[in-house]
Amino acid sequence: MPPNSARHPSHTSPPHHTRTPSTAGHPSHAPPPHHTPTPSTARHPSLYPRRRRADSELRGDELIARRELPAAPGRVWEAFTSPGGIAAFWGGSHASVPAGSVVVDLRVGGEFALDTRAPGGGAGRRLRFVYVSIDPPRELVFDEPVTGLRTTVTLRPAGDGTHLTVHQRRLPPELRTTQAAGGLASILDALATHLSRSSR
Repeated sequence: MPPNSARHPSHTSPPHHTRTPSTAGHPSHAPPPHHTPTPSTARHPSLYPRRRRADSELRGDELIARRELPAAPGRVWEAFTSPGGIAAFWGGSHASVPAGSVVVDLRVGGEFALDTRAPGGGAGRRLRFVYVSIDPPRELVFDEPVTGLRTTVTLRPAGDGTHLTVHQRRLPPELRTTQAAGGLASILDALATHLSRSSR
């Protein structure tokens, strides 16, 4: 998800690194869209209202974002685990990810990595993550080695779509901000747009 530096979310970009002057591309390093974090008390997919934008919430050193997606869990899983899918949404509204830069080794202990580019041809950055747990198409857990940030992506069927939760733990102090929350939310919104377009 992990929302998830030119992130998440991947953190999705989405979806573990030292702070740099450029923060586009990382799920927790993005300028916020117009978004107000709102906690949710519902815990069953059928109880979640259909969201047009992602919700995000900071809890100490944790960041949680939720989004209803217009695709079945299998398609959402593919977006999170394929080079083309990651490139399509990981930059959110604040960066781009060249498709050729994404490398995926989908196994426990394997890595996925990507380059991000800031708007207007700004400086880029290489992000790298390591898979901790893989349970298709339900849950994906990965770490960012540089910072120790852990991201858990959870998919639950919800009607004809999917309820997505991205839970980031062990956020370093500089990422415990509304900017980080907005950045992760923007990556999940970009994922929803990608899934809507690819279904046409």
